[in-house]
Amino acid sequence: MAVVHRQTTGSVQTLVVDANPTTAGGIDAPIGSVATLSTSDGAWLKTDVAATAWVQISGVPIARQKWVTPDVGTAGGSGTIHDPILGLQNAIDSFPAPTNAAEEAAENVMHVSGGVYDEAVVLPTRFGRWVIFYYGSMQVGTFAAPKGITWQSAAAAHGATGQPSLTLASAAHIPGSGFLTGNLAIGDGGAAVNTVVVLWDAYVYGNTAVNGSMAGGLGLTACRTTFTGPFTFPTCDATFRSCALNGAYSAKSIILADKTLWGSTVTVTNTAPAGPIGAPGFHNCVIAGNFTGPAGTALFDKYTQDNFGGAFAGGAGAGDYLEA
Repeated sequence: MAVVHRQTTGSVQTLVVDANPTTAGGIDAPIGSVATLSTSDGAWLKTDVAATAWVQISGVPIARQKWVTPDVGTAGGSGTIHDPILGLQNAIDSFPAPTNAAEEAAENVMHVSGGVYDEAVVLPTRFGRWVIFYYGSMQVGTFAAPKGITWQSAAAAHGATGQPSLTLASAAHIPGSGFLTGNLAIGDGGAAVNTVVVLWDAYVYGNTAVNGSMAGGLGLTACRTTFTGPFTFPTCDATFRSCALNGAYSAKSIILADKTLWGSTVTVTNTAPAGPIGAPGFHNCVIAGNFTGPAGTALFDKYTQDNFGGAFAGGAGAGDYLEA
């Protein structure tokens, strides 16, 4: 692939590349050239010769994507793939502050290189939506000095209505490759906002807990993620797929659990709400400790029944089972 033309005007960059050049410059390539456009609205692809033939391929503007490394780059880097920022907190602090509700609800994306980031990470309240992609194994803190991530999810300074969200995910789909040696603390800053947290291929070695009232509730989805310490989210409706929870678990409800191990006690306070994923329940799970919850919460399939090592309390019981 050869670059044919590059033009930058303010925050707009147009890049024309030849998809299959046969000579220098690509002027006689049989496939022809392709143009991409980066604007404040995201990335666009030119599909035809017509002036209006642009298709949006990404809704995240370049200014809200940062590339991060643990050992190269500079604290004041521009955050591009060629000029990465050194350290997670430096990258977080480099995002432009929102000036209106739309910007406050916009996604802020970090592309994180593998390595050890020996720093406590604090996500500011003024942003509503965070996405952290890690390439390789990202470790926050060390076992000698554990560190984690703290996030207050409120986003109301400009009256934003977008739902606050935090996503930690492996770009390479490597289980457990987003490793927090310390705690994952999530709160609402005292605001009644509905918050979403997605953990994909993560490992939380410390505690996972609310750092506030979470008056608006929390929806958590975890896939191929391990929680070593206690999990305490009183207002959380959670979904787990292929996860392991080694510490005591306490939350509002479990919507769906599939191929998940609980190594200690499980406590819920509410029956699971109906959702788009079908009937709630525990499928192919192992629960080593006691299960406490109101009637209708121990929705176990036959495999989970056979691998339940504790006792029931609080009204939950065998009458809740999904299968006889």
